[in-house]
Amino acid sequence: MKDKDKTKEQLITELVELRQKITELEEMKNKNKTTEKSLLANEKRFRGLFDHMSSGVAIYEAKDNGRDFIIKDYNKAGERIEKVKKKDIIGRSVLKVFPGVKDFGLFEVFQKVYKTGKSQHHPISFYQDQRITGWRENYVYKLPSGEIVAVYDDITERKQEEETLKQSEEKLKSILNTMSDYCYIRDKDFKIKFMNKSMIEKFGNQIGKICYKTFFNRKSPCPWDKFKEIQKGETVKWEYYFPEWGGTFEIMDSPIKNKDGIILKLGIARDISEHKQTEKELTYLATHDILTGFPNRTLFDDRLTLAIAQAKRNKKKLAVMLFDLDRFKEVNDTMGHVAGDQLLKEVSKRMKNLLRKGDTIARMGGDEFLLLLPEISQIKDATKITRKIIDSFKSTFKIDHQKIHITTSIGIVAYPEDGEDSVTLIKNADIAMYQAKKEGRNNYQFYKKLI
Repeated sequence: MKDKDKTKEQLITELVELRQKITELEEMKNKNKTTEKSLLANEKRFRGLFDHMSSGVAIYEAKDNGRDFIIKDYNKAGERIEKVKKKDIIGRSVLKVFPGVKDFGLFEVFQKVYKTGKSQHHPISFYQDQRITGWRENYVYKLPSGEIVAVYDDITERKQEEETLKQSEEKLKSILNTMSDYCYIRDKDFKIKFMNKSMIEKFGNQIGKICYKTFFNRKSPCPWDKFKEIQKGETVKWEYYFPEWGGTFEIMDSPIKNKDGIILKLGIARDISEHKQTEKELTYLATHDILTGFPNRTLFDDRLTLAIAQAKRNKKKLAVMLFDLDRFKEVNDTMGHVAGDQLLKEVSKRMKNLLRKGDTIARMGGDEFLLLLPEISQIKDATKITRKIIDSFKSTFKIDHQKIHITTSIGIVAYPEDGEDSVTLIKNADIAMYQAKKEGRNNYQFYKKLI
């Protein structure tokens, strides 16, 4: 294994072991030449590791039973980090070269390691003296010779980034707390780490709980969860209906990093129940007749086109009827349009009771109605519904305390005989209806091709 492939901990261990071995060999070097060769080889190996480690490494010798420590050696990384020259500090007191060493606790670590012989990790220490200000992470070891080895890294940049990230995180939470939307942050294990004020007021404080259990009442992560996309840095948006709270929420999930660099998920949820209801109402208005509540021509065309495709696939027939009210104009002229509208509503009520499940009736406009009978076996089946419609008009309608007697004329076409598309079928049904009127009204006629 090459040095660069080893972990920092492995390199430190090897460095300390080599230093210990050198100390032992120095004590034995007068015994034989083999020991001297081994000493030289180990010193070369030690020096190679010592000078080429990216971490700063310093060796100290205790003075006055640990009241002070004398600098014995310094590697190149140490010179760079501490902004000193090795030749200027070797043999000098650490307290004089680095007076700030007491202020951030490292000198006390030296003394503990020297007295106990146990290595110690001093993870974060703030360093400040007349030359530099920054953060250090230290590992301190004691050798059998009594020397102290300190291995350290300048983590100032990392600490600054962490502090910046922490400030950003606090700012983000402050902003989220001002929002009326429901905001939360969860970790990679689905645990809720933060909820803003709006969300706590709505759902109660759920911080520390598992989100899919708390919000979705599930035993395992949600199948629609987009955390893989979030790990890739993508923001995803989705909608979900919460039956517990009786509302639909639009949820936007975005990736954010915490101070440890771990990706969390920021979820922002907005109650769009009113919007969805409005959307539903607008869709209804766009596809239905307001007066009767029947589908309008647009929705009827869609259903007829679908029914034609199904009939073709299943080798079935279908029928389309077009009918209007005979002499409806006279009602408007004598009683007014309000009475005419009321009559259309009453006609609609009767028609609803005559249809089979799956049939569609639509108001085409004015007093004209369209009726779709999908997948019938033979065209004669349509006459049963036709007769029911004509018979339903035998009873008078009561409008503004007046009895009105009115009849209807119906035109009937069949697919595929009378047309293979919606436009053709409706056009031919209209022709058949006017033929019924020519025959005296109050009757129905099948479409007949002109020869």
